[in-house]
Order: sequence, then C-alpha cells, then structure tokens
Amino acid sequence: MTRAPRRFTARVLTRGTLVILAAACACRPPATELHIVALRDPSLPRRYFSRFDESYFRFDALGNLDLVLRGVNESPSETGEVITEVVHVHAFWEPIPGRTFADASMTNAKVAYSITTEVVAMQYEGGGFLSFKLDEKKHRIQGRLESAQLVPTHRRGDAHDLFGPARVTGTFTATDDARHVVRILNELKNVIGVEAEEATAGR
Repeated sequence: MTRAPRRFTARVLTRGTLVILAAACACRPPATELHIVALRDPSLPRRYFSRFDESYFRFDALGNLDLVLRGVNESPSETGEVITEVVHVHAFWEPIPGRTFADASMTNAKVAYSITTEVVAMQYEGGGFLSFKLDEKKHRIQGRLESAQLVPTHRRGDAHDLFGPARVTGTFTATDDARHVVRILNELKNVIGVEAEEATAGR
C-alpha cells in the first residue's frame, strides 16, 4: 500500500491537470484535513490527504449539525486553474459517551466531498461517523470524521474520477457561522449544477 509523501500530495482532477492538495509541516498544530484511501484499483489502494483553509458549522432547527470545510488551491500547471474542494457533513445525532452506544463502525452522518474548477466538477457521497466536542463558549467544535465510505455520484464536464470508491477519515476544528455554511453550500450548488451527470466509478 502506497503512502502519501511527507511534503505534499498531488492528484488529477481533469486529465493532464496536476492539483496540489496539501502541504505537510510537522512543526504546526494538527490541521483540519482529510485522509483518503482510494480504491479505484482495490488491489492497489492509494493514499491522499487534503487540508482546508475554511471550516464552519451550524445547528439546524432540529438540532442536527452541518459541518462545511473549504479549501482553494491554484493548479501548478500552465492552465492556472483554481481548484476548490468542499466537504459537507450533515450529522443526525450527537454521540453522548456513557449514555449512547457509539463507535466508528456506526453511521450518523451524510458526507459529500466535491472537487471543482470553473468548468468541471466531481462529487463523492456516502455515509460516515462524526464525533465532536463543543467548546465552553459554544463558538467552536473539534472532532473527527471516521470510517466514511464514499463513491462517485456526480460529474460535470470531463472531470476525471481519481478515487473510485474511497474510505475517508479526518480531523477538524470549525467555527460557529451559519452564514458561511449557507454561502459555501449555495456556491457549491451553483457549480455542480442540475446538469451534472450521474457518475460511474472508473471513468
């Protein structure tokens, strides 16, 4: 099984376009990031990771959690494309240690991971387990995304499916900001668009 390089991980969104995902630095505190095991070729799983500059959350009227992570990187290729990654996790209930039986094999959240440019987009969706802790002032949460299983679901343009089915884990620190959650999700909806076709793993 291959391991992600220490300095950075790269992947292809469109054929021939190299996308830098994240830079690792051991001297900094743990960042908001995803770790991805791509199973496009089950006999040769590949590992990737990505870090995010923005992370926000809100609780809806039913008390469910919406967590949104967003990262923007410029492609190092001559095209100069801007690559945007958005993760949306909608958690249905909050595990309570000692009162609720909860472990990483359970599912309590819907997970959507989107990679987009101005002209193409690829989206992966599935279920996972989210655990988090609200800080004393209730303005920030820290937590983990565990055991998420994603598959490609939507494609716009000639986007290349690098991952196929994938296992995703991650850590995050997010700020309470409903306005930014709504903004990012609306922007994503406009980019993915109703014209996005259903994706088939392996394309």
